[in-house]
Amino acid sequence: LVWASSVRARIPEWADDLSFWGDAAEKEPNHGIPHLHYGMALATQLRGLNAEAFRLRGWTGGEQEAEPSPEDLKRADELAAEARELDLAAEAAYLRAWQVYDDNEGRFLTSNNLGTLLMGRGGHLTTEGRNEEDPDRKEELLRSAQAEYDKAVAQFRRAIRIQPSYHKARFNWGTTESNLAGLARLRGDLPDYTTHFDRVLPLYEEAIKFNPRYYKAYAARAGLLLSRRLPGQALEAYELAARWAGSESDRQRSRQGAARAAQRFEGQPPDPGSRARLHLEQAERSRAQGRVFTATGLYWSAVRLDPELGRAWAAWGDLTGQWVANALSRGDVLQVLTSL
Repeated sequence: LVWASSVRARIPEWADDLSFWGDAAEKEPNHGIPHLHYGMALATQLRGLNAEAFRLRGWTGGEQEAEPSPEDLKRADELAAEARELDLAAEAAYLRAWQVYDDNEGRFLTSNNLGTLLMGRGGHLTTEGRNEEDPDRKEELLRSAQAEYDKAVAQFRRAIRIQPSYHKARFNWGTTESNLAGLARLRGDLPDYTTHFDRVLPLYEEAIKFNPRYYKAYAARAGLLLSRRLPGQALEAYELAARWAGSESDRQRSRQGAARAAQRFEGQPPDPGSRARLHLEQAERSRAQGRVFTATGLYWSAVRLDPELGRAWAAWGDLTGQWVANALSRGDVLQVLTSL
């Protein structure tokens, strides 16, 4: 009866997860579980605020889609300020959880959640940078995004060191590498793009190896294979994603992806040599149109499919050499050295 009265008295404090775990963390400062779950509750609120702020700015697709009103911009700024506070509070909760946890399970879960928070922060900064018009401010935002992504990778790697079979950390690491590849592409850094892009698929496959029913990894792997112009493998991956989907909406998305992959597969040459020549033709068209970054990626895809394709090697080397020369002309020696 005493316990029940206590619970009834605290119902207003426990109206949601945020207030429940915040209250628990305050009352049990030396236990890891309340701090971990408080951080997770803060992160959930944070995602909602960021999504609404992006919507008000017209950034729902990652880039500005509509001109926002002054009222919407003001409200978006207010939400962004609230989001920054929640972001820092969530990070502090995770760091406290790591400090007081006395078991490995709590620590690898905390590292994974902290990494996810930092990955989201990097994504937020990337979207801001993509929509920034001032070149100096844009570069500052994109460099900050890279720093947050790098910190996220460190957390996922720490989680895996503690628990090597933890599939979610491998999946999240792969997703962060994919985001880093997108960031490198946005900055026009082809070697960095290639480095990160090549890390993604093995990490998704490792996640599947440790949990063969992990829907998210199958779906992400399928999308990646489709972007690499491997629709046959993507079709198989989408079918597996549909099999292990936990909801009807996820299953429907996977079936739609499988239909796209099947449509592309029907029109693609089946053998690697023919696909390599197809990529070479697409690369040369892109280069003629001045789409140098796309052309370089297609040349690289061609030589990976057919290492004997000398024309593709020569063109890829030529464009990569131009990138190095341009970077050196800007005095960006460090970028060149770290990309070799």
